[in-house]
This record gives sequence, C-alpha cells and structure tokens, in this order.
Amino acid sequence: MLQNFYKSLYSVPFITVFLRYGKFVVLLGGYLILTKNQDFDIKLCIKAIRCVVYISFIFIIAQRALYLAGRILYNPFIKYASSDLYNGYSMVSTLFRPSAFFLEPSHMALYCVVFLCYTLFSEGNKTKKQDTIITITSIICTGSGMGVLSVAALMIYWSICDEKLSLKKISEIIILVAVAFQLYQTEFMQAVLARVFTDNVMGGGNAVVGRIGKGYIIWGQLPLIYKLIGNGFGNIAPNLYFNGITYMLNTVGICGCFLFVILVIRTYKASQKWSRILLLLYCALLFGSQLFTASSLMFYFSLTQCFFPSRRTEEPKINEKKFDAYTRSKYLVSGGQRR
Repeated sequence: MLQNFYKSLYSVPFITVFLRYGKFVVLLGGYLILTKNQDFDIKLCIKAIRCVVYISFIFIIAQRALYLAGRILYNPFIKYASSDLYNGYSMVSTLFRPSAFFLEPSHMALYCVVFLCYTLFSEGNKTKKQDTIITITSIICTGSGMGVLSVAALMIYWSICDEKLSLKKISEIIILVAVAFQLYQTEFMQAVLARVFTDNVMGGGNAVVGRIGKGYIIWGQLPLIYKLIGNGFGNIAPNLYFNGITYMLNTVGICGCFLFVILVIRTYKASQKWSRILLLLYCALLFGSQLFTASSLMFYFSLTQCFFPSRRTEEPKINEKKFDAYTRSKYLVSGGQRR
C-alpha cells in the first residue's frame, strides 16, 4: 500500500492522492465500525432505498413522456455534477436512455437492481408486487443492458428457487413470461438488446465487448511485481474503460484480488438468503461494471454484513471445571439455570 501511495505521487497531484485514499479510509472505516457494533439500521436503509427508487420511477416516467412530446427533462442536479455531459439522459443514435437524477442510466439501473433483489427474496415484504413492478419498469426505462440482464437473471432464479411451486406462483410465472415475450417484441427492447450484443449498431460497438474493455491486456503488460501488488488506486490508463475485475487487477494486483475473494467468501458464509444473492450479484456485476469503489463496497457489503448473526444474543458459556462445588451451587441458585 505504501509503495502504491509513493508511486501515485509521480502521476497525480498530492492532494488528489490524499483525498482518494482518505475517502477509502473514511468510508470503509465507517463500514467496519457500523457492522462491528451492529449499529446499521437495515429497516431504515431499505426505506431510504425504496424512497429513492420510487422518486426515480416518477422522474424517469416524466422524462420519457416529455421526450415523446418533443421535450427534454434535464437532471436537476446537473450544476453539481463533475461534467456537463451528465444531464439526466443519454442518446445512442435514436435510443433515448433517461437516468432520472443519476449520472448515467446504468447507475440508476444497478441501484434499482439492489432493491429488486430485496423485493424478490426477502421475507415479510408487504408491498412486494408493487415494488417489483415499479423497480423493473424503472430499470427497463433506462435502456441499460446491464440492468436488463440483471433483471432477467434475478427473475429466472426467483422462478426456480422454490422447491415446491404453488399454483399462485406458477400463474405469476406464466404472466411474467407472457409480459417478457411482448416486451421483447417492442422496438425499444430490440434496440436495447442490439446495442448490447451486436457490433456497429446505432453508431456504437458491442456493449458487452466495451464493458469487458482492454484492462486485461493492460494488466498483462505490467511488470511481474505490479501484477502482484498493482499500481495503486486510480493509477490506470486514461481514456479506457475498466470493469471491476480489471480495475482490481491493475490497481491492487493479484494479492488484493485474493484478499477480496477471502472477504466475499467469509461474508457469504455469514449472510442470509437475500443478502447472499445480492453478494453473488455484486460479484457478477464486477465483470461488467466498475463497482470496486469505496462507496460501492460500503453500500453492497453493509447490506450483507447487517444480516450477520448477532453475537450479543449468545448466552455465556460457563466452564464448570473452574468452579468448586460451593461456587457452582451459588451460581445456580442465583439464576444461572434457565427457568
């Protein structure tokens, strides 16, 4: 880490390096404190995510409706963005892709995917159908290929995950297949899928190839020492797209990737149903999106760590060998036994 920090000083200004590492320390440090002390309020977090998804749904529907009427509804936070290119939508030839108040359509789609994972696989969600419909509609409206593929994967798993299918769920699956088939026939969805899988469509290349990027080639050209320890956070080739996996390889190397895998395995073992699915989804998204950032790590892993079995409820274990007969009887009389 120190070597990477030292090397960073030659490529970018010191203040940039300081803020970059400081952000990781503050966010990940806060994450560790919250999860260790079990102060993370999952109910409040889910309410906040639901609120953002619903507001985004209203905004993105308004954007699409106004676009059909010949007008554009811009991102209201554009003046706070780091670039004037983030105006609340993107155009790929004739494909209009709104993003509400997120910087990019894919950002909104991946945020909504987290909530979709919760609505499908959590227990006791009283507004499950409503949440699912609104979330899927929002993701599809963005025209994000990653979002559409994530929805398809989650819905397929939801359809087959139960060992015993009830008549109600079979009916829901049939309706879902029918709606998906009709949606597939639309011009909009054909344009979205063509952009994802087909080369030289609508003035762009294959989105899958673009998401994979040339990060593996760049990493393969590094000296052996930097293949192992990486170049340091942010020290990547300019004007090239790096997904999460290639970003890790180039910045923290094989050693960092190994530590990350250990973190994922330990988190998975200690998590519960929907948070396990979310963790697996996050790992899959790393192959197509750059989610290896301090904010993304804190966001995804906080939602999984909060489901760790509480250690505060464990009953103390008494080593009776350390008690003599008098002390042990006194302990039992004072309430040590269960009643």
